[in-house]
Amino acid sequence: MGAFYGSVHVRSDDATRLRRTLEELAARSGTRFLMAPRSGGWITVYPSQHGQDVSVSAAIAARVTGPVLHLLVHDDDVFAYTLYDAGGPIDEYCSDPDYFESSSPARRAETAGRPDALAALVGGADAAEFARALERKGREGDPFRATWQMRSVAELLRIVNVETSYEYLREGETRGVKGWKELVHVPDLATEKEARRRRQAEVAATTSRLQREGVLLLSKKRPAGRYGLPPLPVFCAHPLGGFLLAWCDLGASAEAELEWWRPPWHEPADAGFRVSSKIYRMRASPTGRFLAVGHASGEWSAALLDLHDRRRLATVPLPRATEHLSFTPDERTMICRSQGELRLVSTGEGHSVRGIVLGAGRSATVHPDGRWLVADVQDGGSSGLALVDLGEQRVLRVLSTARNDLAAWMAAHAAGKAETGFHPQEVPNKVDFTPDGRLIVLAVQEGVRLYSWEGVLRADASLPAPVASADADLVRVSPGWMRNTYGFAFDRRRALVFFSGLEGRVRALSIETGRTATVLELPGTPPVIELALGVDGDALATVAHPGMFDRGRKRPAPVWQVWSVGAVPG
Repeated sequence: MGAFYGSVHVRSDDATRLRRTLEELAARSGTRFLMAPRSGGWITVYPSQHGQDVSVSAAIAARVTGPVLHLLVHDDDVFAYTLYDAGGPIDEYCSDPDYFESSSPARRAETAGRPDALAALVGGADAAEFARALERKGREGDPFRATWQMRSVAELLRIVNVETSYEYLREGETRGVKGWKELVHVPDLATEKEARRRRQAEVAATTSRLQREGVLLLSKKRPAGRYGLPPLPVFCAHPLGGFLLAWCDLGASAEAELEWWRPPWHEPADAGFRVSSKIYRMRASPTGRFLAVGHASGEWSAALLDLHDRRRLATVPLPRATEHLSFTPDERTMICRSQGELRLVSTGEGHSVRGIVLGAGRSATVHPDGRWLVADVQDGGSSGLALVDLGEQRVLRVLSTARNDLAAWMAAHAAGKAETGFHPQEVPNKVDFTPDGRLIVLAVQEGVRLYSWEGVLRADASLPAPVASADADLVRVSPGWMRNTYGFAFDRRRALVFFSGLEGRVRALSIETGRTATVLELPGTPPVIELALGVDGDALATVAHPGMFDRGRKRPAPVWQVWSVGAVPG
C-alpha cells in the first residue's frame, strides 16, 4: 500500500474563528483535525481519514472567507487538489481522472487544473511553473510522481508540511514535519479522554452485570508481549464439548499451551499438546479425533495432531500463512489453504499430500456428501466461489458474487450519505455448508448471504439470488466508514445463522423466516472478529478486538469470551 497524504490550507489570519469552525464540524460529522499555526499566510488543517474526503474541505470553505486549498495524494498514485473561494470551488485538478473509472472528455477538461488560478494566490508567481507541475504524465519510471506534483505546487505556494496526514501525525510519524509540537487537536483531547474514562467504567460495570446474570461465562485476555503486540486468541469448538484455545504471541520464544475450556468454565483441562506461539488457525475434525493447527509469521506450515493418542502425525509445508483449515466429513482428509493453493492431506498412513491451485482467498468447505468443495476466490476486483470436484480434483467453474452498483454508490457519496469504499463485487470472507448440505452460507463484507446448493450447482457464471440475507451495519472508524462480516456459526437446533462484524453485536438470521435479530450486544460494542458455537448449541465463543483500529503500545488487547446463548434475553 502506498502513501495517503491530505491537508486543507486556509488563507486566513483568524485562527480562532477557524478553530470554532473545525469544532462545529467535528461535533456534527465526527471528523477529527490537527490544526497548525499560521505559516506563509496559510493555516494548515489535517482532517482524519488521511484527508481524502473532499466534502470536509467543502464544508470548511463554506464557513470561512478567502481561499481554501485541499491537497491530497491517494495511494502514491494520484495527486488531486480542489481550490475554493467565496465559499465554493473555482478550480479542480486530478493527475489521473481515469484512476477510479473512465472519465468523459468534459470531465478530463474540468479536472485539468488552472495554473493561473494557483499563481494568483501568490504575488509574482509564474503560471508556467504551475503548468509544469500539473502536466499529466504516466507513472512509468517515476512511481512517486504524484507526491512530487503535490510537493511542487505546495512549494510554489509557500505551503509546508504536506507530505503527511492526520493519521500519520497521530501515530508519531513527525520526522521532517516542521513545528509539529505546535499542532492543536480538534476536538479537545481532554474532553475525549474524560469521555473515554466514563465509557471504560460503563463497559466494566456492564461486563460485571452480565457475569452475575450468567450471560458471560468466561472472559480471557493476555497483556502485550515482547514487541508491544497483544496476543491473539486462536480457538475452535471441540466436538466433545467446549472449546480449544491457544494464544498467538509473536514475541514469545516458548510454545503455547493448548487449553480445553468446558463447563463449569472455571479452569481449562490439559488438551495434551503444546503448540507453536505462531499459531494462526485451528480446527477439530468432526468426531474430535484430529486437530489441524496452522501457523504464520515465518512459520509456513500446518500440523495434523491426533487428539486421542496425543501425538503429532504430520507437518505440511505451506507457501505462506495458513488461511484456512478444515476436514472432509469422513475425516480422511485435512484441507489447508495458503496463498492461493489447497493442500489435501490424508489423515491415514503416509499422510499423502495433493494440491489444487485456486487463486487468492480465505475459506473453503466440503459438502456433506464429500464430493464437492467450495472456496472463495478473489482476483483483483473480481470475487467469486469456486466449485471443485474432489473426485476429479479440478475446478469446474467459478461463480461471481453479486455486483455492486457504482452509479448508486457515487450518487450516495455525492449526497453526503455514509458509505464505505467502493468494491465492484461483494467480497467473501467465509463460506460453509449447513449440516444438511441444502444451503451455502457466505459471509461477505456487506453481510451474510444464504444460497440454495441446488441453485448454485445449476448456475453458470454468477451466483443465484440468495434465499435469505442480512446486511452488516455501517460503522464509523478512524479511516472512515466501514462494514465487514468476519464470521458466522450455524445453530442446527434453532435453524439460525449467528454472525458478527464491526458493529459489536452478534445477530441471528433465521433460515425459516429470513428475519434478523440481535442476540448479543457486547459491552462497549467492540468489533467481533470471530465466533464459534459449541457443539451443544448452548455456548457461543467470540473474539472481541476493541483496539482493532488503534495504534501504539497501549491499544486494548483482544478478548476471548464465552457466552451462554440460552441466558441471553430474547
